[in-house]
Amino acid sequence: ISHTDPTNKYYLYLENEGFEKVVHERMCGMGGNDPSLCLWLKKDARQANVLCDISLSASFNDEMMLEEEGYIKIHPSLTNFGLGESNLWVQMTTRSAVQRLTDTSHMAKQMLEYSDMLQKSPNDPVIQDMVNKMRIKIRVAQINEESKPSGADQTPLEYTCDLLALSKSDMKKLTVYYAKMDCDNDGYISLNEFSDYIGEPSTIMAYIRHIFSFASCSVSEESGISFGETSKAIAIFCLFSDNEVLRFIFSLFDDSGCGIISNKEFMQILSILHPRHQGRTKRAFKEIDFEGDISFQKFCSLHSRFPHLLFPALHLQVSLQ
Repeated sequence: ISHTDPTNKYYLYLENEGFEKVVHERMCGMGGNDPSLCLWLKKDARQANVLCDISLSASFNDEMMLEEEGYIKIHPSLTNFGLGESNLWVQMTTRSAVQRLTDTSHMAKQMLEYSDMLQKSPNDPVIQDMVNKMRIKIRVAQINEESKPSGADQTPLEYTCDLLALSKSDMKKLTVYYAKMDCDNDGYISLNEFSDYIGEPSTIMAYIRHIFSFASCSVSEESGISFGETSKAIAIFCLFSDNEVLRFIFSLFDDSGCGIISNKEFMQILSILHPRHQGRTKRAFKEIDFEGDISFQKFCSLHSRFPHLLFPALHLQVSLQ
């Protein structure tokens, strides 16, 4: 730990030694009463022992508990950096004992913690960055898990439980919702039953089908969609960030992932999302520069200028959450 002021005796400069500096914008000492604290971190694959956790003590009882759990106190006290009477503690472990962040269930638990932090401080850019980075890690882990050999594949229900770290009580709640969708009580639901339950018109069916197909769920009107497949599709879709939802909408017609759709395909997306106002939508676009193919960048730009255009698709995620 280091002071951010170069003139302070606790200031350290470790970039030349391969360390990375981490500092929160509210701990730069810019204001009169702002703390001045930064952390210096370094990854070294040659080290047998690695840092696995960081904690904080604010009382004698905290220190006793942390000592019993094997934590090491970091000196000096945080009072030297403009914080209250407290100390930073770290816990070390052997590299082989570290739980790798490759399974989505472990990441999902972290994601819930970060989301709780973001609810308390919605405008904190550091926490926002943590949430966005964790979303990316979860998506990468999902792709890695889905690429495993077939013998290692989980059932859709097992996948959902691991992804969201669901408890038995959580699963009971989901089964209640699913039972309400299953109007004919045959143990499966159709896309129509799903859209009816969430209150979406049948005209948005292509988008709903896309949600299930993206989650590698078989969408068959003959056999129906199982409870596990429904849970998996909803779980994956609900973890998308706003930008990922936009890319997901775009992929309705960008099957190859080339980042380009035609003007006509863009209008088809709007027709799916606004079946009752197609004429009004077309008239609106006659008044702006709307010619040629649509790149994903232009797609996002149009969304920024006219947020109501894709609102039904974004709102669907909120409804499912």
